[in-house]
Formats: sequence, C-alpha cells, structure tokens
Amino acid sequence: MKTRKKEAPSMGLFLIIAAAILIIGGIAFIRIDSPTGMAQGGIPGPPSGEPPGGGGGGSGTTTTTTATESGGVGPTPVKIIFKTPQDGDIIKGGVLTILVEGYEGKHLSSELRITAESELFGTVKLINDFEERGEGIYGANATIGNGFNKGEYAVVVKGERETHDEERILITLDPTIYINASLDKEEYFKGERIIFSGNLRYFNQEPVKNNIIEVSISAEDFFLNKTIISDLKGRFGSSYLISFAEPDREWEIKISAADKDSNKGSVILPATVSTPEGVAFYTVTFLSPLNNAEFKRGSIVPITIEIKEEGKPVENAVVDFKNPRAEIISLEEAGPGTYTAEYKIKYDDPLGKWHIAVQAVKTKNKITKAGGTKMDKIKFIAMEQLLEMMENKEQFKLVEVLSPESYKEGHIPGAINLPFDKIKELAPKHLKKTDVIVVYCANYHCQASTKATRTL
Repeated sequence: MKTRKKEAPSMGLFLIIAAAILIIGGIAFIRIDSPTGMAQGGIPGPPSGEPPGGGGGGSGTTTTTTATESGGVGPTPVKIIFKTPQDGDIIKGGVLTILVEGYEGKHLSSELRITAESELFGTVKLINDFEERGEGIYGANATIGNGFNKGEYAVVVKGERETHDEERILITLDPTIYINASLDKEEYFKGERIIFSGNLRYFNQEPVKNNIIEVSISAEDFFLNKTIISDLKGRFGSSYLISFAEPDREWEIKISAADKDSNKGSVILPATVSTPEGVAFYTVTFLSPLNNAEFKRGSIVPITIEIKEEGKPVENAVVDFKNPRAEIISLEEAGPGTYTAEYKIKYDDPLGKWHIAVQAVKTKNKITKAGGTKMDKIKFIAMEQLLEMMENKEQFKLVEVLSPESYKEGHIPGAINLPFDKIKELAPKHLKKTDVIVVYCANYHCQASTKATRTL
C-alpha cells in the first residue's frame, strides 16, 4: 500500500480564498493608529498647545460633538475658555467684567450664543467683540446684587451653535471695606477734642476714594452722628469737641463706611470721658423747645436757654450747641442770662431722636466756669414716619396750625385744629404736658408750625 504525502495549500489558493472572504464579507474595518493631529475616524484634532479640546477653562466642562455613521465629520465642536475672572479669583461688590474666548474647532468664532449665569448677578448675555476686543472675544459687565455675604460663588458660562460647551469656575466675593482707625488717646476731659484718623481699603489694598464715612459717637444716654469723607488715598481724619453738656462715662466711637456698590465695614473705638478738676459749674435750663417735641424737615427749631450761677443770671458766656451733624452753632445773648438761636432742619439731617446738648463756658481771672444740659426727646420725622405712626396706632396728638378755613378744606385724618395765632389760648384745653405732639402746617416753606412750637 502506497502512502501519498499530503501537500500544503498553495499561496495562490490562500489569496483567492482571502479575496473571496473580503468580497463576501463586505468591508472589513481595520484599526490604524492615527498620526499626530488626526483623531480616529479621520476627524482633525487641535494642534499641540491649542485651547480647544485641551484643558484650560475650569472644571465641569461638557463638549458635545456628533459624527456620521459613515465616519464623516459632524458639527464642529464648540469650546469656551474663561479670560476673566479666573477660577479662584477674589472680587468685591459692584460691576464684574466677564470675558471669554469662543471657539469652533480650533478657530475663534463670532457666531456663538453665549450666556453667563451666577447667583450673584442672574443671567447675562455675552456680546461678541465686547468693547472692541476682537472677533470671538465675548463679554459683558454684570452687576453684583446687594446683600451677598463673603464667600465662594459659581459662575457658569454656556456657549452653543450646532454643539455646545459649558464652563464653570468658583470665585470668592469679599464685600468688606477694611477700616484701619485709631484715636489720639483713650482718656479725655470735657472741653478736649477726640481726634480720630485712619484709612479705608478693599481686600486687594485698593483705597476707597472720596467715600462718605459715618462717625457715630455714643454713650449710654447720648448719641450723635458726624459725617466725613476719605481722600484720594482712602485716608480720613477729623475731631470731635466734647461738650460740658455730655456725659461722664465710657464712650464708643463707631466708624462706618459703605460705598455705592454695597461694600461696607465698621470698627468701634472705645474712649473714656470725665470732667476736669477745678471747673465750677453753671446751671443751664432749656426754655424751648419742649421735651417730646417733634419737627419735620424744613421746620425751624427754636432753642432758648437760661444760665445761672447760684440763682443769678450769667452774662457774656460763650454758649453753643451741636446740630444733628455735630456742627457747632452759637447762641446769642438775648437778655441777662438768656441765650437763643434758631436751627432750620436740613433736608439731609438724620431722622429720629436728636440729643440737643448746650454748653456755656466763661473764663474770668484764669478761672473757667462751665455748665451744660441736654434734651433727649426732641425728634425729627418725615411724612412717611407720621403715616407709619398712624398705621401703628401710636399715641400722639396731631395738630394742624393753619386757619379754620384751611382745616375745613382738607386735613390729615385725626388732626385737631389749633391756629398758630390762637394756640396759646386753645392749647391748655386740648393738650397735656405729657402728650407727644406732632405739629404740621402747609408745606416745607410754611413757618406756622415753627411759630406754634415756640408758643407750646
């Protein structure tokens, strides 16, 4: 029996079979590593170092790209990159400028729709070529709202055309005005000046320029405001003359500042005030205005005091008081021991209680004698406050001092009519010494209420 040696298939047959398989099986997909600059499927990728497709632009980025089933190129991917602010930046309240670059593929695009969103400012539309910065540079000025505390806040920018991209960063808001302030010393005598100075800065040491500063000076039963302004370098300085009418005790000098963008800050400085030894005292008594009197802006407050020493009138004394803004105003001597002045309430005087502190000082033969007193319960009110008092059903007497004819034509509900020329005669019948009295007349320029107040 002969054995036949088995032969290996020829190479030609193998190629024919392989070709048949290719023809029968259709297209075979072969994976080939793409060269530099080419993505799988033939889609061009960005050159090394180009922004699109790489990092840069913050966390939380989502980019959508679509390719056809046949392996063709789909819509060009959109990419947004933050220019300002950057992730981790610190800002203050006010206007926040937002700038981004908008790409389609590897090219800046002017055809995108881009918005920015944040709890700080809501939603704003970003404009291409913002402030003429160039095509593909989008931006907007967003105003940060009031009332936000210091802390971290997210800013999200969304860009879209055929695809979309979303970028998210975190920034820190610091709406604080930092006040570095001091007094010239800690203990004072009446008749001395409290000197205070300092500067205002934002978190980045930028000076707070030409800004209003409120200085509140207070003790247990004493309160007064003084307004000053910082200079171009954020510096400020002023002083306060301590009256002999003001209390001996611990004082607080509170310095506060707030800018137009709701950035604000404050600091409290303690001081001790006492009466110097060797000063003899006069007796100072208010003759007008009455305690518990209330005035509206534009009214004239009549101030009359009597100064005595051991029951005898004191003549030729230097007498003054401080208005609600701590400005010193002199009283003129109207008669032996009697001094008077009129103060017209300004449109910007603070509403509320006014502590009128009047002092009298006289030096003779190198001996200083002084005296002072204050009235705590005079009050300035606006019409809005009067309406609020009425709504809250507070107990007070509302008096219209115009003529009976004017009263009949129209008056505030609940008001009684005491014409100013008859008020001295009618007041005892309608008013008590313990009443809180609100007097009004025709308008801002009308002085009938002032005349009536003098009589009351």
